[in-house]
Amino acid sequence: MHLLDALAHCDVIERVAALSHVIRGQRSWQFAMLRCGGITGIQAERLVKMYGIPVWDRDFSEDFLFYRVPLQQANWAEYILLCGGVPLVGRVFNPKNQVYAIRRQGRMPVPWGKR
Repeated sequence: MHLLDALAHCDVIERVAALSHVIRGQRSWQFAMLRCGGITGIQAERLVKMYGIPVWDRDFSEDFLFYRVPLQQANWAEYILLCGGVPLVGRVFNPKNQVYAIRRQGRMPVPWGKR
């Protein structure tokens, strides 16, 4: 692990923010993506935020990036990430989202504020 990676794991503000979601009882879904998958974590985060989905509890390992979204928005977030070409790994929230995203052929849905 690099020095910057070690320092990033000590991000107290991120940990307190994640704890506040737990204390408030906000249920969430964790997404994992490849760290070197051609799309950065900030690009994936900006993508879902553009559609009104908040992100918190960011974390990483040597090969993966992790973050959480509200459980009630996880289906939409997964669909948006897959349409955007984000290389998700691990648990799938809704297997149909992969099929739906392939059908869109790389076209993103119009964000609600831009209709």
